[in-house]
Amino acid sequence: MRVVLADDEALLREGLARLLMEAGFEVSGTAQDAPGLLRLVEARRPDVAITDIKMPPSHTRLGMSWWNGPPCGRPSWWPSTSLIPMASST
Repeated sequence: MRVVLADDEALLREGLARLLMEAGFEVSGTAQDAPGLLRLVEARRPDVAITDIKMPPSHTRLGMSWWNGPPCGRPSWWPSTSLIPMASST
């Protein structure tokens, strides 16, 4: 299963990537912000994206907003990537 990870905290992002790889998942990329996540999903077409809910540049729910695509919904070329949201702060 191909996975991409996105979190602005490097320690969490790299630690989770390592755990997933050790468990047999193919981590095909990591991103530190929402625009990077968008680029990864488009380029790598992963099965799953694990993303922080709030990430730079806006620190809003931009980390999850990519899942629906533009305001009108997912474009036809958008991959069928599943989303696993996470929150690393309280």
